Amino acid sequence: MNHRAIALAAVHNSDFRGHDFVVGDAFVTGPLDSKGRDRTVPAQYARLWLEASSFQVQKKIAGSELWLTKRGHYDDVHVAYVVAVRLARREPEVAEVRVVVMR
Repeated sequence: MNHRAIALAAVHNSDFRGHDFVVGDAFVTGPLDSKGRDRTVPAQYARLWLEASSFQVQKKIAGSELWLTKRGHYDDVHVAYVVAVRLARREPEVAEVRVVVMR
């Protein structure tokens, strides 16, 4: 299993969370365009995954537009993604999770 790809997919697509897994190599693309073609990964994610060194996890409760920041920070982006997935699984009221660069 590709645990990094599973964590990425589970954070960025809540429908994926807990329903499927990734085996082997994975290729990350951006969102689909109106014709269903892959686009480039947004620059904010490239910076997050390749340049940042300290991360926080945020959650959004169902019915709210407010992002709440989980206490603490993480020095490894993969660890932050795993924490985000576990948070979403543990708290059923959580609609979305994300990993952000710590400010």
